[in-house]
Amino acid sequence: MQLSANKRINELNKQELRIWAKNERQKLDTEALSKLLAEKLQQTEEYKKSKNIMIFYPLENEINLLSLLNDTSKSFYLPKIDGRTLLCCRFDKTTELCESCFHTKEPESPPENKSLLDLIIVPALAVDKNNYRLGYGKGFYDRFL
Repeated sequence: MQLSANKRINELNKQELRIWAKNERQKLDTEALSKLLAEKLQQTEEYKKSKNIMIFYPLENEINLLSLLNDTSKSFYLPKIDGRTLLCCRFDKTTELCESCFHTKEPESPPENKSLLDLIIVPALAVDKNNYRLGYGKGFYDRFL
């Protein structure tokens, strides 16, 4: 979707923004950005202090943080959908994955208590200058958090 000069991004509705964000994301070098973001994340105090971290399995053209699994000093978790609820499931390089109803990869490991999480990395289609996140529109992370 081409944005005209008289139709600013903040005037678009959420569905139009999602379409725009997906189109813009296709233009990015997500492999290079993923590597850069993973490195920057590992340098933050929040990451360094965390032991149990929830990441997400990347969709097409989405940032891929799976390289973080090489950090054996941390335990990682992936989300799993159960109805309208997002569950937290342990994840490592050996965890079996299955495809969810939304065509995302989910661990087959049993859910654990989300209170054990120290850090949650939330996927976003876009984020504005005030750090408001535009997600995929189902509200799973909003309810989870």
